[in-house]
Amino acid sequence: MCYSAIRISRALRCIYAAIHPMTLPRSHAPFNMHSAALLAIVGWLAIGACVAAPVPDTDSTISTFNASNCVDLNSGYAFKDNDINSWPCVKVSRGAGTLNHIPRLGNILGKTWKVTVDISKVGCRNVLAFQMVDSLHNGGNYCDGQSPDPCVEIDFMEANEHVWGSTIHAGDVPGGWKGGSAKGYGGNRQGLWNYGVDQANVNTRYPIDVNFGFPTDGNGNLKYILVAMFQFGNTSPKAVFTLDGINLQETSDAIRRGMLPGFSYWNTDVNGVDWYDKNQCNYWYPGAPAYFSNWQLVDSAMTLETLQPRV
Repeated sequence: MCYSAIRISRALRCIYAAIHPMTLPRSHAPFNMHSAALLAIVGWLAIGACVAAPVPDTDSTISTFNASNCVDLNSGYAFKDNDINSWPCVKVSRGAGTLNHIPRLGNILGKTWKVTVDISKVGCRNVLAFQMVDSLHNGGNYCDGQSPDPCVEIDFMEANEHVWGSTIHAGDVPGGWKGGSAKGYGGNRQGLWNYGVDQANVNTRYPIDVNFGFPTDGNGNLKYILVAMFQFGNTSPKAVFTLDGINLQETSDAIRRGMLPGFSYWNTDVNGVDWYDKNQCNYWYPGAPAYFSNWQLVDSAMTLETLQPRV
């Protein structure tokens, strides 16, 4: 369907929504020119409101990729080495997990990690997670902030089309190993607004170009993790937040050693859980695949002060 057709369809729905409550009292005079003019004005206002919705004007403005060129995550074996710039587009299906099957990264402090994410079919109650953990703490094997002997865990995203969370799990951050320090939208997370289906800032019907920046201080330690979201080819971010204001020494040391990236795709209880999306949506069905593409690792860190557009 072309986007002009989408706009028209939304406009008609808005007109109906605007007019439907305006039932005339039984004693009202028959429908006349004044009534017609009033309804016409309401209709045109509704069209204006709908056309202003965050839908791209042309196909050329949409961040897209050809899913036919993507490969299955294959428990992580789709990634042959730790050169992020050579990584393929991957399809991540419900039930996926990677354990320690993806090669451990090098030090990415002072760099920016970029990826395009399509979560348009990851619905309510589904949790699509992309993370990295300090596997060297556990002899090269998987561990995380919930393990009996916990290790540093950076959740780049735990998300679906309604919510998004980015979290650092470490012993020296607020929330500690289990709770961690989180930002985003959903549960009690803050920092991200107007995110979701047809929302004004980040519209999850379409792919999201996400940049994760790892700027450092004068001692070479992590200052914060920056999360910036772009869409539709725009060079200005649709959303920006940081994981900061906390002691990041443990996290800095783990990144410097090189962390193990990973994916998982699962679902919560069908009634929802408070920490995730219970208050943001109210349905459940098995989620369809998500896609990660356009992987890049840039040798400079995106920061709040020098925020650069995705290229």
